[in-house]
Amino acid sequence: MSRVSFENYGQISRDNKEKSYTLLAGRLKNQEESERCIFQDVIKKLEITSSDKVLDIGSGPGNIAIPLSFICEEMTVVDHQDVLLKLKDRCNGINNLRFLDGNFIDMHIDKKFDKIIVYSVLHYLKNNNEVIDFILKAISMLEVGGLALFGDIPNISKKERFSKGQFGKDFISKWNKISPPNSLKINNLKQDNQNVVFDDNAVMSIIKKVRLSGFHAYILQQKSGLPFCYSREDILVVHPDSAK
Repeated sequence: MSRVSFENYGQISRDNKEKSYTLLAGRLKNQEESERCIFQDVIKKLEITSSDKVLDIGSGPGNIAIPLSFICEEMTVVDHQDVLLKLKDRCNGINNLRFLDGNFIDMHIDKKFDKIIVYSVLHYLKNNNEVIDFILKAISMLEVGGLALFGDIPNISKKERFSKGQFGKDFISKWNKISPPNSLKINNLKQDNQNVVFDDNAVMSIIKKVRLSGFHAYILQQKSGLPFCYSREDILVVHPDSAK
């Protein structure tokens, strides 16, 4: 993520005593149940197996990484050192978790992975060029036949289409009545005005760039029940030397 957002999330984890890991992951209190669906969705889309070595970039408090660690052979997580402290508090006794603290943009990881997860991270990057560089760097670490999921991308074009339909209008009206404020106590965070904005053109541009780099790339729909399913979508990248 952008360096400002990266340090902000570190501060949030360091300064907050909030025990809701849903809030610490950047979602709302009333999304705790729907957030649990993310884990199963990731397993299905990445076809996680017991022999996989998995990399989770921007793992947050481990809402995906921890349950996945019970399925895969090895789980490596990347995030701010203060964010990882929260994760470590939760996973005492899990022996196949590896921790890499730092901003992925600045890191060199000399290792390959069968599966890579980047979930709800890309929209914290600075601009489209940084997004492309981030994605190409990540997929360069895929093993032959590997898969990478860039999930939970907020597409304003998709949100706009949804909001124009009757179902969307009814959903938004209901959501505005029941949605609680984010209760995290956040003080003195630096304002990050440089976050990228995704629309259809930006998403299609990612697909094109990834394919031109020699990988397969696909847009995947988020199924109903995920926290922001009506305004977000996923991109799956497949190593070209794969049966997929």
